[in-house]
Amino acid sequence: MRILSIVAAAGALLALAAPSEAAQLASPTIFGGFFQDSAQCTIGNLGTTPVTVTVDIVDRDGNVVPTDSHCGVVAPNFLCQVNTGAIAPDAALACTATTSSSIARLRGSFAILGGHLPIHTTALR
Repeated sequence: MRILSIVAAAGALLALAAPSEAAQLASPTIFGGFFQDSAQCTIGNLGTTPVTVTVDIVDRDGNVVPTDSHCGVVAPNFLCQVNTGAIAPDAALACTATTSSSIARLRGSFAILGGHLPIHTTALR
């Protein structure tokens, strides 16, 4: 009977535990200048297990910019890239990578491109 009480109490405590929070890496908002024409966010998984990641490129107001790709599950030791189509010459953008897993082994960078060459880059933190 005592073991049953302990198991029931442990189950009740686990039921009261808060759900896990999403973890996020994000870049600052950057601007590439008049010659910018696209943006690219790259996420790398340095861990040993796959990680499901949602990557968004957002404008200075936090609105999600349409992209031509998405990440989903990033395998260990692999990269995922999300790219925008054409962006305005005056657009300032940022990148966010959100996961329900730990971000300890995720790394990321964000670049504003002009003619497929980086004009301005920054790390996700």
